[in-house]
Amino acid sequence: MTLPNDPVPVREAAEHGGLTIHLLPAKTRCVVLLDGELDLASVPTLERELGRLIAAEPEMLIVDLERLSFIDSSGLRCLLEAANAAASNGDALRFMGATGHVEEMLQLTDIKRQLRFID
Repeated sequence: MTLPNDPVPVREAAEHGGLTIHLLPAKTRCVVLLDGELDLASVPTLERELGRLIAAEPEMLIVDLERLSFIDSSGLRCLLEAANAAASNGDALRFMGATGHVEEMLQLTDIKRQLRFID
């Protein structure tokens, strides 16, 4: 899923094993595009990146899960903790684009209901 007028990725923020994090900054929002696998090995990289972005208090921070092919329980916990951190810091975090295995895991664990998704 893409947002209208999304900028071209400016930099690759982080890469760890099977996960690549791309940042797509814009004036009013920052899109974090996850590509690959979010698991125990890659969660610390995403936690650091999301923590840094949430602390910067963006107007809108969107985590795009469309290219995420796998997520385990540590990845689910990471998303939930990021949402909780954002809620205590202005609630600017939204999610979008969960498909396949990731969508199934979010539904099975009922975590999707706890995250704020945009269409």
